[in-house]
Amino acid sequence: MNTYTLKQAWLSITRAPLMSFSIVATMAVVMATLFTVATLIYVALYKPLPYPEQDKLVKIEQIQLNHAGKVDNRAWTYPVMMQVYRESADIGSVALNFYDEVVISSLPNQPKLMVSYVSPEWFTLLDIPMVLGQKMSTSENDLTLGNQLPEAFISEALWQREFAGSPDVIGQYITLYSDSFQIKGVISKDFIEPLLHRDKPREVWLPFAFNPHKTRESAWGSISPPLAMLAKIAEPQNVNSSLGDTLTLRMNQLWKDNLSDTPFFNDWSIKSTLTPLNDVLLGDNTQNLLILCLAVLGLAVIATVNIANFMQVKQQQNNHTIAVHIAVGAKQSDITLQHSLYLGLLMLTAGLCAVALSSGLLALCQRYFSGFILRASELEMTPYSMLLSSVLLVLMTVFMRFYGGSSVNLRLIHRALKQSGKGTNVQISSSKQQIVIAIQVGVAVVIICGASMVLAKAYQALTQKSGFALEGRYSLALTHAGVLRPSEEQRAQHMVDFQHALMLIPGMVEVSQARSPFAHYWGWPIHDQVTDQRFSLFINTASETSFNLIDRPLLEGRFFDNQDRQLQTNNMIIDKNLAQYLAPNGSAVGMRITPGETAFTVIGVVANSVIPQVDNDRFTIYQPSALSTTDFLFKADRPIKKSEVIAVLKRLNNDYVIDDFYHFSDKYFQLQQTERLLLVSALFVGLFTLMIATLGIYGVFRVSTQMRQHEIGTRMAVGAKPIDIIQCVFGQRLKAILLGLGAGWLVSLLVFATDFNLVSFFISSLLVMTVSAVAQYLPLRRFIMRPAIESLRGEV
Repeated sequence: MNTYTLKQAWLSITRAPLMSFSIVATMAVVMATLFTVATLIYVALYKPLPYPEQDKLVKIEQIQLNHAGKVDNRAWTYPVMMQVYRESADIGSVALNFYDEVVISSLPNQPKLMVSYVSPEWFTLLDIPMVLGQKMSTSENDLTLGNQLPEAFISEALWQREFAGSPDVIGQYITLYSDSFQIKGVISKDFIEPLLHRDKPREVWLPFAFNPHKTRESAWGSISPPLAMLAKIAEPQNVNSSLGDTLTLRMNQLWKDNLSDTPFFNDWSIKSTLTPLNDVLLGDNTQNLLILCLAVLGLAVIATVNIANFMQVKQQQNNHTIAVHIAVGAKQSDITLQHSLYLGLLMLTAGLCAVALSSGLLALCQRYFSGFILRASELEMTPYSMLLSSVLLVLMTVFMRFYGGSSVNLRLIHRALKQSGKGTNVQISSSKQQIVIAIQVGVAVVIICGASMVLAKAYQALTQKSGFALEGRYSLALTHAGVLRPSEEQRAQHMVDFQHALMLIPGMVEVSQARSPFAHYWGWPIHDQVTDQRFSLFINTASETSFNLIDRPLLEGRFFDNQDRQLQTNNMIIDKNLAQYLAPNGSAVGMRITPGETAFTVIGVVANSVIPQVDNDRFTIYQPSALSTTDFLFKADRPIKKSEVIAVLKRLNNDYVIDDFYHFSDKYFQLQQTERLLLVSALFVGLFTLMIATLGIYGVFRVSTQMRQHEIGTRMAVGAKPIDIIQCVFGQRLKAILLGLGAGWLVSLLVFATDFNLVSFFISSLLVMTVSAVAQYLPLRRFIMRPAIESLRGEV
């Protein structure tokens, strides 16, 4: 290779800047997406977890089976977990974790942070790196956790944000409500905590002995969903061995023995499962990742074929120049080398841009999508990514070189030069055109069909009405952080005073003592002693004014009154779902639910609510809120800041702190983040696929039509009308389009299986057929709208 050949290849790029930019931009975006998805798949499926002996780490779960043998919940019973922890010698090393969200009342802005209450083994199993201080201490052979000290370990981010990165943080105290913990260490930002429960990263780690459910050691009939257990077993193969069965027998017998006097659980049982940590973290995302990979590969195929067709167009435009070069003695190897260099320079530029763009996308994922993307903090361009990028780049270049350059027939071009180029064009085989069209149509239909199904589900979720008012409504939850706990009567008076003080805030319209409809509450399994029905209820509280405050309509019956709240009557209000279950053909008002000795009476039915990320078909009941409850709803005609409420609290009673505070609209928007991300992603993938497919199909039809201009001119010269030419050309290409649609239908059925939506497929097919028709007509229009003699002369 000499500098002249390289210079000519560069000049070929600069002489057609728009075409060169289109090629580079298209391939850079497609390859960057491919590199990003490949990195995501590598991190999720193949990259080892950043923990010592990660293949031995497992999550141990308790599964509760109801009377019908079906799974009721996947949550630990506190005394069962503690018994497994104490008798863990035959399992290996076991660590306990209790996930919670608490207010750090000792900090000025009283932030609410994610907290993990952990046993000391959590630090050793995961080999947690420290920036300052020491790891959690413990007494040797202490399996009761009774000797754990009130220590705190904070994240590096919290250290920098709240303590300005001062090394003097060691030894300082932070207060959670009324409990103080001495900071013993700062955990490095490089630590990636396995999120076994909830998807928010933790910022504070505390001793397990201080968790809020520590008093439930004898509560055999209740569950503690925030509990999680991590273990390191001796041999990885034991995950699928008898270890889980052994644990199940031991746990179930222990549980049933301690509930023998509770008839409700007579037919219930519990079992144990051991799941490798990597599988736990991956969850159900394997299929989604593979579908995403196939979609991006489909885009890459379409884009690669598109560029190859561009190469054919350029080759045809340069036929005369190539023929001249041959006439003056150029060798075929010189022509081939120049063509390869031209393509190589374009792809090298696209590859470099793709690597830079992919690095930016990965950084964006790390920063903004850690709650949606598995192990997002580990996403970065690695040697694996660079190697994969290079291999894909070479494969695409080789394919485009042989596909795009396969129409270069030097003998025909030389003959064309001798004959002044009249009536002789390089032709592409009909079968080749049919295959290329069918592939692009089929791939486009599958990707657009999948994107449209995701788009439809996300749009439906985003446009659902909540069933209650959002604008101007706020939720506030307080907690007592003082040393001396007030009596019920004292707390009730405190809340009356606080409610009056809230009403004095400018812009406040109404205040009510009730829990938020967004409140996170657990199910209550019910066995009605009268009707013998079994179902689960989700319990919330309401006051006499709370439903009106949030515009939740009453369908029948009445709301609570002040007497219901003062006497804490057994009256309840239910939602429409439960009402239809209890009385499908009549009124549920007046009916009773008898889970035990006490019967609860239905006095009202309210409309259903729709809350994102929640099963909205579940049954919800509302009990009258106590006068001493520290949960509030309020309505305001202007934005209310948290600092205003804190100021009110400090004036009245400094023993109370804000446990939770949010605007309904903000909460609803936050809960819809997943659907919003899915909608934007599906819209982008669908539109980008449609654009790439349109360019690809247009490129094939443009090359084919241009090479048939002499035939078109001849047909028009003997009397064919434009409509006849259109019907002829469209008819010849219809077979390839239908073949692509048929293949797309079969692939869609296989890939999407039970989620396949015929309407989405029909819309996708209609879109692709429409762009195919436009892509056929546009290059054909130029030839049928001009005199036939111009086509016969071979004018482009």
